[in-house]
Amino acid sequence: MLGLDALLSVGGKLIDKLIPDPEAKAKAQLDLARMAQDGELAKMANDTKLVELMNANTDSARDMNAKVQESSNASWLAKNTAYALDVGIVSATIFLAWFAFIKGVPDANKELVYMALGSLITMSGTILNFHRGSSQGSKDKGADLQRLKDDK
Repeated sequence: MLGLDALLSVGGKLIDKLIPDPEAKAKAQLDLARMAQDGELAKMANDTKLVELMNANTDSARDMNAKVQESSNASWLAKNTAYALDVGIVSATIFLAWFAFIKGVPDANKELVYMALGSLITMSGTILNFHRGSSQGSKDKGADLQRLKDDK
């Protein structure tokens, strides 16, 4: 976990490595100190912790799902309910998108349909993230953060 001191340390190292100009380096260090005083770095540390917790939550759910699938004692219902829900949510998303954009919706109901479609799209994104993982760019950023954390 990256704390405030760790963020200051990493920020200082990045400034030293990436900014060769002494004047620009001094300005960047002043900006870093200002961010620390304004509480922006603490917010960044909290945001980083939240991302780590969300990733741990997803990993825990994947582990639980793998254990259920590998279990010889789990029923058919236990093994397939989550997948049936996933198919239902993705199907509902496709249907509602077709309904909203191709078939058409009365003006009085547009906001309700768009709100429901937004919720379904969010759930579909969560399903894809669970089954397919996050993007390569996200993985690369995580690896870079871990490498910087290990360098301190």
